[in-house]
Amino acid sequence: MSDDRRPTEGAAQPLTSADVDANNANMNTRIVISKPDGVHRLNDISFRAGMPRVSVILPLGVIWMFLTVFSPVRAQVIDHRALSTDHVHGHFCATDSGSDEARRHVAAFLHAREAGLLPQHKGASLPPDLGDEEEFNVLESNAWMPLRFRAVDVTSSYVLWVEIVELNNGNVTPGEIAGLRDVIFENTPAQSIDPGKGIFENIHDVFGLPPNVDGDGRVDILLYDIGRGPTGTLGYVSSTDVNPNALPGEGNGRDVLYLDSASGTSNLTTLAAIAAHEYTHLVHLSYGWDQTFLTEGYAEYAMVMLGYFWRNITFFSLPQEYRRTLFEWRDGGGPGAMDYQRAGLFITYLANRVGSSGVAEMLTGLNQKGARGLDSVLVMHGDDLGSAITDFHTANLFNDQSIDNRFGYTESGRSSIRISLTGREIDGEIPSMTSEGGFQTQLTNHAVHAGAVRYVRWKDVSDFEFVFDMPSWRVFPPAFQEQQRTTLRSRNRVRLVLEPDDGGQLQFADLGGGSDYTRFNGNFRTVTAIFTHLNPEAVPGDNLDISAAWTPRSVATPVETLSELPDPNAPALAAWPNPAANHLSVTLSAARPGFYRIDLYDMLGRRVTDLFSGFLPGGTTEISSDVSALTSGSYIIRLEGEGVNASKLVQVVR
Repeated sequence: MSDDRRPTEGAAQPLTSADVDANNANMNTRIVISKPDGVHRLNDISFRAGMPRVSVILPLGVIWMFLTVFSPVRAQVIDHRALSTDHVHGHFCATDSGSDEARRHVAAFLHAREAGLLPQHKGASLPPDLGDEEEFNVLESNAWMPLRFRAVDVTSSYVLWVEIVELNNGNVTPGEIAGLRDVIFENTPAQSIDPGKGIFENIHDVFGLPPNVDGDGRVDILLYDIGRGPTGTLGYVSSTDVNPNALPGEGNGRDVLYLDSASGTSNLTTLAAIAAHEYTHLVHLSYGWDQTFLTEGYAEYAMVMLGYFWRNITFFSLPQEYRRTLFEWRDGGGPGAMDYQRAGLFITYLANRVGSSGVAEMLTGLNQKGARGLDSVLVMHGDDLGSAITDFHTANLFNDQSIDNRFGYTESGRSSIRISLTGREIDGEIPSMTSEGGFQTQLTNHAVHAGAVRYVRWKDVSDFEFVFDMPSWRVFPPAFQEQQRTTLRSRNRVRLVLEPDDGGQLQFADLGGGSDYTRFNGNFRTVTAIFTHLNPEAVPGDNLDISAAWTPRSVATPVETLSELPDPNAPALAAWPNPAANHLSVTLSAARPGFYRIDLYDMLGRRVTDLFSGFLPGGTTEISSDVSALTSGSYIIRLEGEGVNASKLVQVVR
């Protein structure tokens, strides 16, 4: 078995993937046991690597070795089967990636690394011995404070330090120490990207290595009582640790992963997931943090990638949450950690499109961050961010990959989540109660936030007509108005999803803004409009004007099926212009002579006027009617005669 204390010759070298593979293959498990009777406590003895030992300590060292070797230590067993069903609630992550100060620390590190200014003196130093004690700075209540820690597990890739008080009071046990080592270095759940590897190695394989700011190639894991009592914080990393110019007493000048020993060790399955989340943050420091929404999204995805439990997705039940600006990040991650939910779900969806390697390309992007960084990677994969956003919001509504691979989640733990619009549909059998009346919908200044979505669903409609566009800026010259409309149209899209009433396959149509109606003939159980804003950084978003008209499904002419041949004697009914203002022309093509009646009805089913009543010899007949006295709205032309019926929806505008 290799000796982890063997000194390195020459200057310190950055940790490479080959080093990680070798370290994982030659790792020693060395765990210190803290006995409650205090036989071998070292509370008042501070050891540092390379310092001479005082002879009086020798007897304690012998006792320490005896207890370490011969005391039975059983790792706390982590039930990986439960990891896909446990859930984290609250704001467990205290990593600050968005403040100006945090970004200043990261910028200082990246500059120092690029200039070759990082300290390299620790490469030849020995790692600590088991039982060594050392003082580290920890961040409590936004201020740094020193705490004393004891080394309880030393490997070539990490040193686990536990707050001495937590060892003495029994909050951290040998079984928990061994259990933590098992998930960090030995294995992850069966749903993991590689169950035979631990958290660190899997993250190294996908996202790369941590900063190695001190050149020793090891991560210092500090397990202590974060918040000094039960809190919602279970872990964090600090960018101050990697800033070589940090003020004295701030940070530690090392790669440090902070984990909670109070609430954290009460459930090691939870602590393992937190370790995956926070270690991703630490690795992300090597490349510079992104927008907070994306930085947290990558860390949330790391838990999913490693097969750890799902966070409950509760924001689907709140329209104000799924309509929220996509990249928005509120203080603390929002109520109920909903920003964590949104960020993790979005990055998980992107991983479904481009794989974990594609997500790694997004995280490690040094030249482009934010929306442009995402789009550049998606383009390399034959995709684009606008399409991904539209499909993401479609997947959240339907979540069914049998419809299309783009419209659902591959993970079994996500198979049951979807947004419900039940109770919020527009009933196609009920006329509009607004001023326009009739069977139509007019929505003005309908806000869609940057990168977000608005859903509108109609039910029981036929021959559906639809258009949307951007409101005109009448205070500006017409040429400028059109230029602005062109810009706004390019970043807004609607996807119509039509559900036929015969149970046939869903029909999808992606439409851009414009002034022309698009008509969809047929009878539909539902028509859903998914309005998406394609640029999550064009805050706050845009307003849309939306118009739709239809015939109620209950009064529509049944749609012919393939098994029913059309009646060659059935009359053809047409009307123009549609919409009409003053005059309306109706053309009837009757295959056989007979008595016919043509009436005009409003959308409440009341007959407004008769357009024609009498005998027709057959052939084509044109009828002209004055509609200047009618109010704006939708009307139905109904034809009866010779055993046939037909109807036509028309609009009257003013």
